[in-house]
Amino acid sequence: MIDLKYLQLLEKQESLSLYIHIPFCTTKCYYCAFYSEDNKCWNEKDINMYLDKLFKEIDLLKQFYNKNFDTVFIGGGNPGTLTLPNLRKLLIKIGPSKETTFEINPELLTSDYLTLFKEGLATRISIGIQSFDDHILKLLGRNARKEDNFKALKFCRNLDNLKLDLNDNYFIKNKLIDKTSYIELNTKIKYSFDLMSSLPTQSIKDSINDINILVDNTKLTHLSLYCLTVEEGSYLYSLVNNKKINTNNDLYEKDMLKKLWAYLESINFNHYEVSNFAKNNDICEHNLRYWKLKPYISLGSSSASSIYNNGNLIRLNNTSSYKEYINNDLLENYEIEELNLNQFLDEYIIVSLRNNEGISFNFLEKYFKLSKEIVISAFSKYDKSIYNINCDSISLTESGFIILDTIILEISLYFEDKLIP
Repeated sequence: MIDLKYLQLLEKQESLSLYIHIPFCTTKCYYCAFYSEDNKCWNEKDINMYLDKLFKEIDLLKQFYNKNFDTVFIGGGNPGTLTLPNLRKLLIKIGPSKETTFEINPELLTSDYLTLFKEGLATRISIGIQSFDDHILKLLGRNARKEDNFKALKFCRNLDNLKLDLNDNYFIKNKLIDKTSYIELNTKIKYSFDLMSSLPTQSIKDSINDINILVDNTKLTHLSLYCLTVEEGSYLYSLVNNKKINTNNDLYEKDMLKKLWAYLESINFNHYEVSNFAKNNDICEHNLRYWKLKPYISLGSSSASSIYNNGNLIRLNNTSSYKEYINNDLLENYEIEELNLNQFLDEYIIVSLRNNEGISFNFLEKYFKLSKEIVISAFSKYDKSIYNINCDSISLTESGFIILDTIILEISLYFEDKLIP
């Protein structure tokens, strides 16, 4: 088991989020480099053993952190590979939070999943649409087709019309939380779609059309828009290397992103993170915790956690093999890394510059003894169109987002010279 001293740190966290990794997929998408296994590698017995291990670890966590998790995210892989009863059991075991999200692919989504929202077990769903072009979906190795994606939109329209009764809420009915406390969690049913841009054969007009289909067919308030990345180790990487698929060059990609971002702004979507857009401030609270470097614990294979100990950041990385995860003892086989000051600073720069709240002057002063003047001086080499300064923080504009990786590297190197050990 993980060293007891790290478990005891959980109760010292002011708040804590939970991520659960489900590593199972029906098939693996060509562009995916995340750890997951297709259905040639697992069976229902494996899933049941995996869930049994998760349930025991959740119980153990709750012995040390006896509050509700602030936010919950069940991702993958594809959580849709769990049976609905098993997903329900997992959500019950985790308990209520102010935002509980699960991911799912459109081809596995049915109206039966509405029960999870009626019972208050889930409050948010994230659906991987990627494209409405069947040819492109096939090129990406997706199982869903255009028809499946439209069924997912219908599900979300039903979610918009869902009438909630607190008397149907599982946690209230079972006296795990009272009505007043549940309302104070400020739970609200939300949904989000993933789209991809700069795909092979895709034009800017095609990508805008994908956005319009979502907006015209649902009451969409959150969208994740990702630019296709050819990751080493993915099947797509081998296809591109062997010249079986052509990808767009950097200039076209950047031009596409600028035009898509401008279009989303024109229809009132706030660009609050480099790949995420929200209307009516319906941001993803869970992901925002990552970008603010707030503590979270992750369970399952290939999961990573971040917690604090007296101002120091600790990273816990789990084994990537689901079979090893099943066979290990509870909370065992984590690689534990206590980040030094430079590593901690690099982590913060990477996540904070991704979102429009940016680098907090107070955070850098508190943890790294870097003054507001030093932070501002780090950006003085850039054109004023690249960043914004206000009294609390400094953040990137969309012009800055376009060259995000370069800025992160340069700012990190600048600060390293200013750190006092």
